Amino acid sequence: MLLVLILILCNSKPIASATFENIEVGLSFSNDKRIVVITSDNYLNKYVHQADEVTIKDQKISKLVENSVTDLTGVIRLHMTRCGIEEIRPGAFKNLPLLKELNLSNNLLKEIKNGVFANLPFDTLYLENNRIAKIENKAFNNLALANLFMDNNRISTWNSEWFYGTRLIGISMGNNLIENLPRRSFEYLAKLNLGLVYLILNNNKLKSIDPDAFEGLKEASYLSFQNNLLEFLEPGLFDSVQQIYTLELNNNKIREVYYETFRNTKLSEINLKNNLLSCISTDIFNATRMTKIYVHGNPIKCHCVEYWEKWKKNKKLEIDNFNGLKKNCISVANSCRFYIFLFVLTLLVFAF
Repeated sequence: MLLVLILILCNSKPIASATFENIEVGLSFSNDKRIVVITSDNYLNKYVHQADEVTIKDQKISKLVENSVTDLTGVIRLHMTRCGIEEIRPGAFKNLPLLKELNLSNNLLKEIKNGVFANLPFDTLYLENNRIAKIENKAFNNLALANLFMDNNRISTWNSEWFYGTRLIGISMGNNLIENLPRRSFEYLAKLNLGLVYLILNNNKLKSIDPDAFEGLKEASYLSFQNNLLEFLEPGLFDSVQQIYTLELNNNKIREVYYETFRNTKLSEINLKNNLLSCISTDIFNATRMTKIYVHGNPIKCHCVEYWEKWKKNKKLEIDNFNGLKKNCISVANSCRFYIFLFVLTLLVFAF
């Protein structure tokens, strides 16, 4: 009898744990808040009732399987943060007709698969502070999504195919590993005849932007490429973009800004602080009808500052900290003296 029992135990399959085990769920209603506890269940809907906001935070949920989060017909905002979620399978989210905001930040996700967010009506998705390195080609296709936050992940490439059929006008992917923006990066918006409200790619590894990256895009309100490795922007880069309100390029390695980069673009404000620029042609100021520029922290030559000062009389352009620029600019004479001194010092070192 004992032998039979041992054989049964050895050959039996382990009992699969439920998706939600000993989970606290915060529920918000129009005039009430409460917390419910799920002891063990694979489905969330029977505990949510008609709550308009559901918060699951600092709990233990390793994965969301098919139908885990379904039939939440009154939920507008759903937060599942700091839960250690490693995987979301397609079909996990179904029938959330009022959902506007989905927050899955601060988990352990490594991949976004096709179909995970299919048919969700949300306009804002938070996926920050995960470990996402792979996004399948159609992961965000044909959604109502307008704002996507994926900062602090491990994304190394950009693919416009991710967003086909989706009216995504705001993207934040700071603190990732993206090295290049390829050709027609915003083709999905061009096909819908939409502009880009904001693109944030701060603190990536961005070395180059393809000259046709913005092809077809007509307007971009806010573009931020701060703290990258850019050395220049290709001539013609913004040829199709008629309007850019703010362009952030500070803390790169840019040595020159070309007139041809902005020849067809109205640019209101540009931040070029802490680059390697020695001068910028006023032709760019004229062509873009620029209203404000930041260039502090560049080795700007004094003759350039003097030229700007003469040019900007009766102009609307504001050059940030212009008095500081005049005080700290690099004169040709001082530069020559420095190199002569360096040359003489080198000769003396070799002489002795």
